[in-house]
Amino acid sequence: MLKHIVLWTLKTSFSDEEKDKAIATLIQKLDDLPDLIPFIREFCVVRNINHDGRNMDIGLISAFDSLEDLGRYALHPEHKKVAEYISTVVETRTAIDYEI
Repeated sequence: MLKHIVLWTLKTSFSDEEKDKAIATLIQKLDDLPDLIPFIREFCVVRNINHDGRNMDIGLISAFDSLEDLGRYALHPEHKKVAEYISTVVETRTAIDYEI
């Protein structure tokens, strides 16, 4: 099994209200994906509660059977729709993939 963890920070130009709205929208869009993409094995979207200026704003912890399934996920039309939204609100992205 493969774990896929992604962390994002939202645009620093956002007001607190804009940031909250973007995070809520992003969480909803991400939370819809497991119902739309059957080869997602685990999927958990989390919001950072420690706003000390060093941490990311939102994270995704997911699992797939293989690196190939992760690739299929990345190319899936529903994922691409969410990724398009993400590109409009995110300033920084980082990820790690590892086998368990």
